[in-house]
Amino acid sequence: MINITEKTFKIYILAVMLLVPIGELITELFQNPFASQPIIISFAGIIGVILVFLHFFLNRERKFLNKKTDVFYLLLFFFMIISLIFSRDLDNTLHSYLNGFYMNETPFHFAAYYSLFFAATMISDYKDKLKIIIAYLGVALLQGVIGVFQSLGYRITDCVFDADLHKEGNLVFGLTEHQNWFAGLSILLVGCCIGVFVFYDSLIKQVPTKITAKLYHAGQIAILILLVIIFYCSICTSARIAWVGNIALILFYYVSFAIVYKNSEDKVLIKKYFVRLLIATGLIIVVFIWILFSRDMIISEINKTSDEINEGSSQLGSLRGYIWKSGLNVVPRYPLTGIGLDNYIWCFYHNTDPLWLEKNDYYVQWKGHNEYIHTLVTEGIPALINYLALLFYAAYSAIKKVLSNDDFEQRAITWILFSMFTG
Repeated sequence: MINITEKTFKIYILAVMLLVPIGELITELFQNPFASQPIIISFAGIIGVILVFLHFFLNRERKFLNKKTDVFYLLLFFFMIISLIFSRDLDNTLHSYLNGFYMNETPFHFAAYYSLFFAATMISDYKDKLKIIIAYLGVALLQGVIGVFQSLGYRITDCVFDADLHKEGNLVFGLTEHQNWFAGLSILLVGCCIGVFVFYDSLIKQVPTKITAKLYHAGQIAILILLVIIFYCSICTSARIAWVGNIALILFYYVSFAIVYKNSEDKVLIKKYFVRLLIATGLIIVVFIWILFSRDMIISEINKTSDEINEGSSQLGSLRGYIWKSGLNVVPRYPLTGIGLDNYIWCFYHNTDPLWLEKNDYYVQWKGHNEYIHTLVTEGIPALINYLALLFYAAYSAIKKVLSNDDFEQRAITWILFSMFTG
């Protein structure tokens, strides 16, 4: 009989994590970027829903909705369906003419996100969590190597969006379709590398095979090098989200160390890990200073930010302020259902803002460029409340485990994953 267990969901998560960048690499070698990702994510959505259904159908002991995460999973789909039913432009919401091969996301993609979330809630064995962290390191290595070459002007193929901008500045976009997207991904990878370096010996204890002293130290140095590479790539995106995300990561680690140190009985161990955090931070600062003086992208972005502030809130963040205002402008008209799943572009064509009416040649955007505003505008207030509640619940659960778990090896894994979540 088929049995959908924790191992099944672990394989599902690892498969999606690795297939997306590897698939992109293969298609780029044939000069066909962004050809595999929408397909892989769509299949992940279909397979994910099937796995969840079979898990409950075949496992009589596991009743649906007996865990808070089950409720969140159900509500995510519920609000997605509501936004589909009440979409102001169903054809645009379904993206039947694009099928995910642009910036758009189809319902199958959302099903993948929700199913990956559910699959993650099924991973309780810390060795399985460690394998997922190792997979993140693998992704960091692949993306980092590609990114370093891109920063030097060597690309397998041009970036899908804003190709001229990327070529002009040798911006890093990795195996994604834009430097902003890679910047978001790189924050997760930086957080992972910092955590693995800091808690290295605690993680190694959970590896079943014996490791020689030379291999042990070589592995630790390799993680430190990987951290330098992925942080370098993160800043070389020139995306300001990378600055904010990396600063948040570093602050998280220092604040969390201070809290844990205060409540810990083994302060010597915490001090040892804190020294490693100082080493990682020092290297990050050195890399940032080197980029500051070797490339003009940091100064350029600082000047750009200053100009945007002086020009008004609508100009802030490369017209992000304008994008956010355009979306928020339609919320009072459709507060409960939103304007339709991933249908953000609709709000630009139905904007009552005097600025839009006066100058209707302003560009339009497919995305809200803010996860929370995008959810609010496209799916409504209840959907946003559910999403925020999910995030707060995840944070609460992680904090509780970090502070209360007596097994430091297990605590370290939760700590690393929580740092990535925070970033």
